[in-house]
Amino acid sequence: MFDPVHRGHIAAAEAAKAAWRLDEVWMMITARPPHKRPVTPLRHRLAMLRLALKGRRGFKISLMEAKRPGYHYAVDTLRRLGRKHLLVDWIYLMGGDAALGFKTWKSWKAFHRLCTLGVVSRPGFSVKKVRAMFKQCGFQEGREYVCLNAVTPDVSSTTIRKKGSDLPRSRGAFFFLDRRVADYIKRHRLYEKKT
Repeated sequence: MFDPVHRGHIAAAEAAKAAWRLDEVWMMITARPPHKRPVTPLRHRLAMLRLALKGRRGFKISLMEAKRPGYHYAVDTLRRLGRKHLLVDWIYLMGGDAALGFKTWKSWKAFHRLCTLGVVSRPGFSVKKVRAMFKQCGFQEGREYVCLNAVTPDVSSTTIRKKGSDLPRSRGAFFFLDRRVADYIKRHRLYEKKT
């Protein structure tokens, strides 16, 4: 969703790219995810993602989910990708927090036929719990899913949004965000608290 994209997103993607020797990482920006409601219009989220990825090799922004009407389910996107790119072995990257809710996703049992699930740890979420959950699903580590213990900043988009207009002035703004993204948020007055 990237509302907004932060250093945790980028660090996890870079760690996965290096550890699993990925040719490219496609960042999927979603207009209407079924599990969350975006606070910020798509055009701003897309602009911030472009700024955060500027100059980073091997990263691509996909608008596949942004252009479709209705809700966007990962399983449908993976089916489209599989039909369009027959020779690609897909790894669907997700944070440990998202992985723990995986069994609530649409058609979760179909994922192992469409991709390998790539779980990147994040502060506060145990890979041990993720492994136990996938084992309950009948998924085999190394085949249907892989886990990566990466060192990523302890940040979430929710925390950034809650800081609102205080974020650009806070000492932690540039720890959480790429400077260009923080400047964009300030310039466009995103996440300001309404009074």
